[in-house]
Amino acid sequence: MTDVATVERTPARPSAWFALAGAVVAVGATALSIVGVVPALGGLVGLFVALRRGSRRALVWGVSGLCGGVLLAGVVGIPPIVLVIAAIGTVVAWDSGEHALGLGDQLGDAGSTTRSQLVHGASTAVVATVAGIGGYALYLVGTGGRPTVALVLLLAGALALVAVLSR
Repeated sequence: MTDVATVERTPARPSAWFALAGAVVAVGATALSIVGVVPALGGLVGLFVALRRGSRRALVWGVSGLCGGVLLAGVVGIPPIVLVIAAIGTVVAWDSGEHALGLGDQLGDAGSTTRSQLVHGASTAVVATVAGIGGYALYLVGTGGRPTVALVLLLAGALALVAVLSR
């Protein structure tokens, strides 16, 4: 009889750290607004639970809290650049959290994926930052006296588009 090694299906650590770092950035940026920071803090807790338990449902709730915090912070009028930073943190948290859970489900702790996780996390941060800077540049060029709520709705639409395209 041979022993079959069991593989522990825990989320991948480097990606989990990227996800938590993105969530902390989002919470920090929404801290300018008490209305926005409350759901963002709830989102940070949800993300932490998701990464401890390997729960996709908790990840969805956590990222939803972060998104809600960004949207509410925008509605009360924090500066647009701060909203962009919070949105970048939210995207990094979401994508890295998904990556951590996916690698944990597929490989568990059996494979050495540290390098690929670092590349994935850094790539996500760079792409989200470039997209955020591009969106902010468009906002600066085309505001023409429009309220910040327009930027918030634009960010919500972009997040919805990313969510649909990722499925």
